[in-house]
Amino acid sequence: MKNSNSILSKIIIVSVLAVQGFSNPVLAQDQQPNCTNPMTQTDMNICSGIAYEKADKKLNQVYKQLQSKSSKSEQAQLVKVQQIWIKFRDAVCNYEGMGYEGGTIQPLIIATCLEQYTIQRTNELSQDLNNMSR
Repeated sequence: MKNSNSILSKIIIVSVLAVQGFSNPVLAQDQQPNCTNPMTQTDMNICSGIAYEKADKKLNQVYKQLQSKSSKSEQAQLVKVQQIWIKFRDAVCNYEGMGYEGGTIQPLIIATCLEQYTIQRTNELSQDLNNMSR
């Protein structure tokens, strides 16, 4: 069994390299995939990594907002829960990707799973945040 951190690290590296390449206008014209309608497996992998990174950024924003409105004891508990949730999400998505190990679609499967779980968690934390505001 491969280390889940290894696979997740590869996805994140691909995403970061893709985004960094896109920040350079010369590279961006040649390398940026059309994420509205990606046509190659590489483009699909890159776009799914970018989508996951976007979802993760939103999750972190909501998490920080929730932390700022929580008591000290709630903050401590939220940190514990979030750390457990991240391990759970990563393990589930690594497991989903195992069936595609060695295949070019594996990064897409894992990144899509990470994105879906991250969006779901963001919605949960947003609901908690909204409930605090009432």
